[in-house]
Amino acid sequence: FTKSNNQGIDRAAVDKLLKESETANESIKKLLMDVMQKQGKKYNQAWGLMDYSFIDPEMREAAQKDIAEDGYFGVKATSERILEFAKALSGGDPSKIPGLRDAIEEGFKAAEEAWGTELPDISRQTMEAVRAGLDEWEKSFNTAEEAE
Repeated sequence: FTKSNNQGIDRAAVDKLLKESETANESIKKLLMDVMQKQGKKYNQAWGLMDYSFIDPEMREAAQKDIAEDGYFGVKATSERILEFAKALSGGDPSKIPGLRDAIEEGFKAAEEAWGTELPDISRQTMEAVRAGLDEWEKSFNTAEEAE
């Protein structure tokens, strides 16, 4: 260890951990922006809410399947991908959940700003599913601690 003061704090290690945390938070915010924009675009294509006159019936049907309950951009699959990414970034450390939660909220806000208006219902439902998943994940750590 390289100690930078009399209290035994390894400043280089702390700085490294802070930088890793910031990088992880930026990664999840970017993921959320990308996913929410793609999900919203599929939603608009599926229901003809924007000028997608170039979309033929087959493309529209494919978009509807993508945003269906069991589709790739559906609420369940999308929220699960976001939660799995957050869990991977945490490295299994429950103390990182609040920071990840903040980064996720910022990511959704950034996606809405980039969208230019309120996100479609499917995206808001995805956000609620992600929040519920984070609560459940955090609760699992608390339950495990209580059992010990």
